[in-house]
Amino acid sequence: MYKVPGCENPKHPMHFTLEAAVIWTSVPQPVREEITLKTWCRHCELPAPLCEYGGSMKGRVLVLKGKCGFCIRRINQMIDTYLLPMPQN
Repeated sequence: MYKVPGCENPKHPMHFTLEAAVIWTSVPQPVREEITLKTWCRHCELPAPLCEYGGSMKGRVLVLKGKCGFCIRRINQMIDTYLLPMPQN
């Protein structure tokens, strides 16, 4: 797993696989902010900030896993990367 800058809690740094880190950082900053500020929490039943998160790839889907900023339960955000450019090997 690889760290991506931006985590404010050093006890729970964000961890990404290398491929997920490359894809996530290719997403424009305003879009990343929108995604991490409005991830659906099924426990709170409303959009919530995604905290202490990391990412991995499942095929062409970027899976962000973290905690809800309100109830602190685990939440996930799945992002279809079909329209994003894939990294060259």
